Amino acid sequence: MLSLLASMLSGRWTVGENSADQLNLQTQIFLQISQTMMISWSPMYQDTVLNAAREVEDSMSGIAYIQREAEYILDGVATSKRSMELSLLQYEEGLVDYQRVLDSVRSMTQKQEISTPS
Repeated sequence: MLSLLASMLSGRWTVGENSADQLNLQTQIFLQISQTMMISWSPMYQDTVLNAAREVEDSMSGIAYIQREAEYILDGVATSKRSMELSLLQYEEGLVDYQRVLDSVRSMTQKQEISTPS
């Protein structure tokens, strides 16, 4: 299609009565080819734009998911810390053995490791 358009535009121009007709004909052909090209490219352009919009939406959903996950992890760390503090108090009061304190410290440490970026 582009080669046809190029050959028409590089045609020879004559001076005289037929020059206006020739210009009008070449203009009409040029417009038809331009419209045909625009119609054929339009669906590809729309697909490109829609795919880009989908990618942006997917990325934004991923970011929101990661933010929620980070909040849950930080809540888990705070809960584990509170659990460790309570088990230590219970141990100091003689209500539980030291194994409970060790388990809560281990749990808190694991959650802190998860929350720390590597």
